[in-house]
Amino acid sequence: MSQNVVSRSAGLIQGSTAVSPDMLNGLQTTLEGMDLGPLLGLWLQSPVIGLTMQALGIIIYGASTFGALQCFLKEKP
Repeated sequence: MSQNVVSRSAGLIQGSTAVSPDMLNGLQTTLEGMDLGPLLGLWLQSPVIGLTMQALGIIIYGASTFGALQCFLKEKP
């Protein structure tokens, strides 16, 4: 059951992330029509999102390591 859900979602993700040349042209037109303020906002969001993803990775790794350590210590006599 779970394998079926994973394979279906993988197909959905692959199908919905395809980028066509028309999409890129539309993005370029949209960006060219924007003022400086919104463009600076987009530029500043990229590093903030990158830092957030790094912090989230550290938190997830720390939580999984801490959980594994707790399980290891509980099993010792």
